[in-house]
Amino acid sequence: MARHAVSVIGAGQMGYGLCVQFALCGQDVTLIDHHETNLEAARNRIESAVSFLDSEGLANAAPAGVVDEIAFTIDLADGVAEPDIVLETVSEDLDTKHAVFEAVVEHVPEDAVLTTNTSSLRITDIAAGVPDDAGRVAGCHWWTPPYLLSPVEVVRGEGTTDGTIDRVTEFVESVEHDPVLVEHDVPGFIWNRIQFAVLRECISRRRGRRLAHGRRSGGAGRLRLAHRGHRSLRDRRLGWARPVRDDRRGTVPPPHG
Repeated sequence: MARHAVSVIGAGQMGYGLCVQFALCGQDVTLIDHHETNLEAARNRIESAVSFLDSEGLANAAPAGVVDEIAFTIDLADGVAEPDIVLETVSEDLDTKHAVFEAVVEHVPEDAVLTTNTSSLRITDIAAGVPDDAGRVAGCHWWTPPYLLSPVEVVRGEGTTDGTIDRVTEFVESVEHDPVLVEHDVPGFIWNRIQFAVLRECISRRRGRRLAHGRRSGGAGRLRLAHRGHRSLRDRRLGWARPVRDDRRGTVPPPHG
């Protein structure tokens, strides 16, 4: 198993889960966040996840020992000083991701690969924030929780080099996951576009049932209930769906090539 130095940026739902998988696979892991309280919460969540895996026979490791193998820091410059793989997991906001990568390239080794766990934004658009480094930017979209689900979408942006894709693919395999190469850089990639299609079908069927069989409320009430799913697309929990929805409506510029 190849050993990598990995810096994970963002200690939220995906960040802590990725650290669990990477540490269990013997990688050198650093978790970076801008708040110490987020890092402390991540420590607790990592221990809980490892304890769960151990109780289910899916890992043989002491939770506290796994946490001790991970470096935690609020110093971005120090956290990205030595990795060969950087993986950002910050919020699905293009400006935020641009700011992160702009800061990272000031301190990261010149041969490090820069990856994003975005689930909905185009890799080309993210790489536009660091145009001189676009060749080493790639998508690396993990399903959640990453210590249980093995598929990982490896996504090529317009400027991503073959060498970058090869290195990301090798890294994914080194942590016992299954890379799925995505050559067409569109919002949502493969999995989230499937999820969006399923969601729309569920909403459509629910709406049809409410309009056909609803009796306890008037037509306006039934219509409001039927469209609850559509309104939920504005909820932050379904933020990934907005770029996919907009792309299907033709409001997102199509990828070149």
